[in-house]
Amino acid sequence: MLQTTNYQLCQWEPSDRILRTDFNRDNKKIDTALAAAAGQSILRPIREIVTTESATSIRIQLDDIDWSQWQSIVVDAELLSNNKGTVKIEFDNSTEVGSAYSNGESVQESSRYGPSRLILFCNQNVQCSVNALSLCYQTAEFLPLSHRFSYISYLDYSGAITNLTFAVGCRFRIWGVK
Repeated sequence: MLQTTNYQLCQWEPSDRILRTDFNRDNKKIDTALAAAAGQSILRPIREIVTTESATSIRIQLDDIDWSQWQSIVVDAELLSNNKGTVKIEFDNSTEVGSAYSNGESVQESSRYGPSRLILFCNQNVQCSVNALSLCYQTAEFLPLSHRFSYISYLDYSGAITNLTFAVGCRFRIWGVK
């Protein structure tokens, strides 16, 4: 019986006798290889949120994140709105942690701006003070804050500064960095 180069998976000829054990052995090899590859990636998806209603602010729940498991948390926001402008990002409606940008264009047109990115450096310590790096269209800011990760419940994205209304289809991707 022939085998593949990388994982020695079975390659059958029409005349070969095929057994269930051959398939089971190959499935175990594939499963082991995929698990090893997934374990090597430092960036892991936590959740993706797509808005289904228009709104002047969007709340992203974070109270279920175990900050002690991550070096940092990355929040990518693809914001769609009625016009272009800066968006304020706050923890629990009180502490500003950065800004984002809405280009006021369709999803197809928004690709040239890329998502706004907020990186929260938690260093696997819930009692650590928040350090945040906010990256968006033509803006980058680092914010050392007195807020502790153990008290964070949510992020609010607010278009009130520039009178924005967020459209349906805003996409948030939350990643953890091991």
